[in-house]
Amino acid sequence: MRTLPLLVLSALAAACAFRMKTDEMGPAATGELREQVKGDEILRQYSLGREGKADVFKYFKKAVDPADKNKTIEVLKRKELDLNGDGRIDLWVSYDDAGAVVEQKMDLDFDGKVDVIDHFEKNVVVRKEVFHTFTEKPDEWKFYEKGKLARVERALHHPKADYWEYWEGDHIDRIGEDSDGDGQVDKWTRVKKDE
Repeated sequence: MRTLPLLVLSALAAACAFRMKTDEMGPAATGELREQVKGDEILRQYSLGREGKADVFKYFKKAVDPADKNKTIEVLKRKELDLNGDGRIDLWVSYDDAGAVVEQKMDLDFDGKVDVIDHFEKNVVVRKEVFHTFTEKPDEWKFYEKGKLARVERALHHPKADYWEYWEGDHIDRIGEDSDGDGQVDKWTRVKKDE
């Protein structure tokens, strides 16, 4: 009975030793495949372990170091990821000059098209655009205040929003509906907290 725990501990020790050696060997051993430089942009490609195939692409820009104007630094501007290994990008992340996320686009069903766009301010999501109908335009918009859902707008029957949900705390407070497609609420429904 003691041999199984000893085998497990031996395997863990070997794995830790291997990890230490690959880390000591530098970035190529830990997943970085190649680097390309074009002007002031640097592209670094990484592999998440899929037989050396690049599936993470990080784009850096050379910039003046705010702490020392005589030095240049690399600032991450965007990152692209192939999450399922099919050769197509599924996640795009854009950063501002300070390194904060400003936008994130996601292909949730791996068909090569964006399904959700998240917009950020100070690394906090403030708006989501959702594409339900396989078109180039979103048909649902979610608005956040202090990180919490505040309002949802949907285009259910018309090209622009014709349904609105206003949230208070963690529940819907009221719903507005546009029945004639003019972009104005024709009917309000108050939602009770216990519904």
